[in-house]
Amino acid sequence: PRPALVEFLDGGRISGTGGCNRFSGGFTRSGEILEFSPVVSTRMACLSETAQQLENQFLGLLQGRLAWKAAESRLELRNAEGEIILVFDRQL
Repeated sequence: PRPALVEFLDGGRISGTGGCNRFSGGFTRSGEILEFSPVVSTRMACLSETAQQLENQFLGLLQGRLAWKAAESRLELRNAEGEIILVFDRQL
């Protein structure tokens, strides 16, 4: 599977891949909070059960209200308890 990727697009849209499938959705930003709308994705089977489970977990984390922090080329998303749940490195 490919690495997970999220692109933040104009108009409050996100697009990317969870490793096996492409997905898209929406987001709004208010200060240090990102609020994600439900994502929709293609439904192709992953090559392994482990890859499918990881993708499902990843897409499940991209929902609701998450705090964000950007530093250099890194974006951290945190849950309501302040725990880092996703980290993205900027690709050039």
